[in-house]
Amino acid sequence: MTWGQIQRAKQEKSNLHGVWLDLVNAYGSVPHKLIQFALEFFYIPKSINNLIILRGAHQTVEEIKLQTGQRLPPLQSYMDDHSGSADSPLHKKMPEVARRASTRNDNTIFVAGGKQIPLPANQPIQSLGRQYKADLSDKHAGKAVRKQLSEDLARINKSQLPGKFKVWCYNFTLYQRIMWPPKMCEIPSSKVNGLDRLTNSYIRKWLGLLHCFSDIGLFGAKSLQLPVQSITLGYKQEKARLVLKLKESSDPTVRKALVPTQTGRKWQAGQEVAKAISRLQHQEIVGRVQVGGVGFGWGESPRLWSKATKRERKFLLLRGTVVEEVSRADKEQYTIKALS
Repeated sequence: MTWGQIQRAKQEKSNLHGVWLDLVNAYGSVPHKLIQFALEFFYIPKSINNLIILRGAHQTVEEIKLQTGQRLPPLQSYMDDHSGSADSPLHKKMPEVARRASTRNDNTIFVAGGKQIPLPANQPIQSLGRQYKADLSDKHAGKAVRKQLSEDLARINKSQLPGKFKVWCYNFTLYQRIMWPPKMCEIPSSKVNGLDRLTNSYIRKWLGLLHCFSDIGLFGAKSLQLPVQSITLGYKQEKARLVLKLKESSDPTVRKALVPTQTGRKWQAGQEVAKAISRLQHQEIVGRVQVGGVGFGWGESPRLWSKATKRERKFLLLRGTVVEEVSRADKEQYTIKALS
C-alpha cells in the first residue's frame, strides 16, 4: 500500500509525506496478529493496548484520497514497525522530532533536536526488505538480487561439502532468503528467469549432470521429481498470493484501493489470477469427473467455489486451488517441452 501511494504521487507529481519507524529488537519474529490475540486473551487494559497499537490522529493530517474515492488512514500500525503517509505534514504534534543516522545495520531512529533528516540519495531507507532510494524505483532491485544470489552460490560452491549437501543448503536456506525481495519488490518475470538459469548451472554442477540437462528434469513432476524448487515458479505463486490478499482483504479500504501488482509484460499476475478463478468456476459447471480406475465418490470431495464460506474461500485463494491453477500452466510447459 505504501509503495503504491509513492508511485501514484510520483506519476501525478503531488506531495506525499511519509514516516518510517522501526524499533530494533522490539518484537523479533512474533506475528502482529499473535500480539493482538494475546492482548485480548489476557484482558490487557486499553491504556496499554494504545501504547502498542498506534493509530493516526485524523485531525492533524489530511488523508490520502484514492482515484476510487476511498481515503486511506494516515497511520495504523504497531510500535515496532511503523509507516505512515499523508498529504500534509504533522506540524503541530511533532515540531522537534527528527531523524538521524544510527549504526550501519539499523534504519533510522527518532531523536529530539535539530538534526537533519538524511536524504535517500545519501542513505536509502529500508523497510520490509525494500530500499527507498532517491529515484523511488525498483529498477535496481533485480541487479541487487542477482548479485546477492551469485555471491551466495559461489560461497556454497567453495565449501568442502559433497554436491548433494550443497543442493540441500541452497534449497532449505538460500532459496527462502532469495525469494523475499522478488515478492516485495517490482521485479519483472524476465529477470527472475535469469535467476533460475544462474541457479540451474550450479545445481547441475553439484549433482554431476551434463550441461545439456534441461530444467524439465530438475523441476518436472511427471516421472522422477527432485526435491528442488524453481525460483520462477515460487515467484509466480507469491505474486498470485499478493494479488489475492489485496483483492480479498477484510479491510474495505484495501479492497477498493485497487493497488496494481507489477510483474512485467511477459507474465501479469492479475490476469493469471482471473484466469485461474474462471477455470475453477468452469470446473464447477462441468462437475466432478472420474479420474483413473476408481469409481465416483472416491477421495475427498472438492470444495465448490459458489458454496464455499468466506473462510473456505480465503483458504482456496491463498493456499490451495487458485495458486495451484496459476502454477499449473508452468508445470504443463515442462510436459510440452518433454514431449516436443
